[in-house]
Amino acid sequence: MNKLDQLLQKYARPAYQAVLSLAPSDGSTEEFSTASKFGGAPYFEEGENWPVCGKCGKQETFICQLDLRSCPAVHLPDYFGLLSFFYCFDCFPWDAPQPGWTVRNYRDAQPRKAMTLPPLPIKEPGFLKKLFGGQHEKVKCCLVKFELFDCYPQLDELDEIGDEDDKKLLADVELNDSYYERIDELTGKSDNFGTLVGGYSQWIQSFPPDLKCKHCNKWMRQLVQIGSHREADIMFGDAGSIYLSICDDHPQDITMMLQCF
Repeated sequence: MNKLDQLLQKYARPAYQAVLSLAPSDGSTEEFSTASKFGGAPYFEEGENWPVCGKCGKQETFICQLDLRSCPAVHLPDYFGLLSFFYCFDCFPWDAPQPGWTVRNYRDAQPRKAMTLPPLPIKEPGFLKKLFGGQHEKVKCCLVKFELFDCYPQLDELDEIGDEDDKKLLADVELNDSYYERIDELTGKSDNFGTLVGGYSQWIQSFPPDLKCKHCNKWMRQLVQIGSHREADIMFGDAGSIYLSICDDHPQDITMMLQCF
């Protein structure tokens, strides 16, 4: 095995890629209440309200819910179950300190516990929908099937998280040039800006060097990457992605970052 393959094998992480297909309904039936999906009717439990933006006070758009219990190979903390994500397209937050995004986690989500809360009517379209001519922010209901594959870090992330010997190896220009070519040969997914569970974030701009836990200062890892999907009529800026990251020791603190082209 050559040096590059040894390096890739060392840092490989399992990940699940979301493959979307248009749902036969709006996803509000019990059959789809706990399903992994984009759009449609989100899973709620008794006593909950629809999330509203902490900045503008408007209702956030339901983007997706992903059943992380069906992704065992990524070895997430037991804290996680069905994860749902909401976003405010009026305020368009870029990172965690800004309001306008909500993550909800249901460790024991079950169809018998599901409640449907109808969204409030949207009186005025958000900035992006105005820009692109849409009438409102409504994600088309698409079901998600997960496909497992080996995921590898981008070079700027590896330069931060790798050990010193590996960084010296990466200084080899020839190896550096062939890094992504080899990932393509192995997986065909060197530029995966879709939706992923686990693995490594596929940063559109660059790896954030301050992506560390505020409690223990350890590097955080990817929980979920939520990509733009035309089939679901969801677009974060110019084909952007949302990155949700966690520390395994403090999984309740989820950070969010958006990057786009």
